[in-house]
Amino acid sequence: MSRVKGDIAIKNNSYKKENDTNYFLSELIIFDLWILYKVREVFKFGYQRLRPLLRTIYLMGVGAGILSIYIFFIDNYHLSMCEEKYLQKDSRQPNIQVLGISDRSKADTTLLKEEILKLKTKTWSLDMMIRKMNAELSNVHSLSKTTQLELPDFVSEAVGGSVISTPDTESFFEPKGIHFSLFGIPIWRPNYFTPRKVIQPWTQPGECWAFRGSHGKIVLELALPAMISHVTMEHVPVTMSLTGKIDSAPKRFTVFGYFEDKYITIDTFEYNIHGPPSQTFLVTKRELFNVLFKRVTLEVLSNWGNEKYTCIYRFRVHGKLHS
Repeated sequence: MSRVKGDIAIKNNSYKKENDTNYFLSELIIFDLWILYKVREVFKFGYQRLRPLLRTIYLMGVGAGILSIYIFFIDNYHLSMCEEKYLQKDSRQPNIQVLGISDRSKADTTLLKEEILKLKTKTWSLDMMIRKMNAELSNVHSLSKTTQLELPDFVSEAVGGSVISTPDTESFFEPKGIHFSLFGIPIWRPNYFTPRKVIQPWTQPGECWAFRGSHGKIVLELALPAMISHVTMEHVPVTMSLTGKIDSAPKRFTVFGYFEDKYITIDTFEYNIHGPPSQTFLVTKRELFNVLFKRVTLEVLSNWGNEKYTCIYRFRVHGKLHS
């Protein structure tokens, strides 16, 4: 009886081992199938992503093949043409057509030399004309610069001139919130110049006082009472403008002098944007040459087309003290 029970236990144990082995094999097969499925998904995903690149490479290969064939046939064609020309050149038989071309080429060469000589003559004349114009412009510029340096400026801030007010005139500013930043950190904010810039020197485009519109006023205090004979208006030349135009420059402007508790008109002038950057104007009212002014008002009546703002780079008042 105990022997029978032992045989049954051995059979059950072997069956259990066999079932465990089968279970392990089935799990291994399922795992292999899962691996194959994932590999298939990866290859499928990669193919979908690389399909445009593979198509491009394929088309480039086809194009390169066609181009190679074309170059091969063209080279052979040119080679054969060169051989034919070489054989024709070595042939000792006279060729009337070739002789005719040679004579014609000699005539064309003579005409070409004549045209080149004419062009050289015209170029020399043009070069001389340009040199003469440059010399005249240099003389005009140096004369204007010398005249400006010889005249004293009574409203210059450096000698004691000052800005009193800008009546009925609003300075032109962009919104205060404008600035450039990097990752939220402000790295640059535009600068704006006050009316004091009108009586200060400038060197770069943009160093001016700008006011809204084409009409504005600024009241200036002279360093010393003076008899006014000239005024100077300055603006950046068009060659220094980033936009290639200076339509914000003043055009017509009037200068008033404060005398005996009232303003009297000294003269009206017009700034020409096609002239030099610094333009000096003569006061034509000779009856005012003996009048001492301590304060003047510059009133810009119009500009050269800019509807938003007008820029004044510098304004000078010239004259002399009471003798």
